[in-house]
Amino acid sequence: FKSLIKLFVPVKPKFAEHLKTRHKAMVTLTNFLRSGKLLNN
Repeated sequence: FKSLIKLFVPVKPKFAEHLKTRHKAMVTLTNFLRSGKLLNN
C-alpha cells in the first residue's frame, strides 16, 4: 500500500492524501469492529 502512495505522490498529491485518509479510516473501522467482536465474545 505504501508503495502505491509513493507512486501517486509526485503525480497527484491530493489524491494520495485522499488514499491515506481513506486507508486510515478503514484501519480505524476494522480495529473498532474487531474490538467490538472481542467484547461480544
